[in-house]
Amino acid sequence: MHNNELTLRRHELAIEEKALELKIAEHRRSQFSTPVILALIAAIAGFLGNAFLSSYNAREQRELEERRFTENIRILQLRSQQERIIKFLETGNTEKAAANLNFGIQVGLITDNEIRDSLKKYLENVSPGKGPALPPAFGGGNLDVGSGFSPQTYNYNYITKQAPSK
Repeated sequence: MHNNELTLRRHELAIEEKALELKIAEHRRSQFSTPVILALIAAIAGFLGNAFLSSYNAREQRELEERRFTENIRILQLRSQQERIIKFLETGNTEKAAANLNFGIQVGLITDNEIRDSLKKYLENVSPGKGPALPPAFGGGNLDVGSGFSPQTYNYNYITKQAPSK
């Protein structure tokens, strides 16, 4: 019986070794599934997700601001050209207005291709003496020096908002 007991004891030791190996494997596996480790993994994933989204939003915002800035510059340039065209027309004389428009095109004061081409086409097709002309913006027309014009006519006190008495 001694031999049977020895065999039985070896068999029990083998079973205990297997059980110990399983406990060790389970312990190693459970190290990565503890609540602290899972919370840490979730925090890292959240941090990386937020970092990506923040970077993406910043890039998109920067591109939006660049497009907005570029569009504002384009709008200001168009307004500036429109104001120049109006100034070119403020002569009271259609032929002078056409000459002013042509001058603006020739020296590059009208830089927008669509406006410039449209004005060129218009000037090629307009009959002399025809076309738009606006009254001068200041002074009511061309001054005739021989008709009694004197420098005192434009003397004006901007503080009191009165012309000086004669």
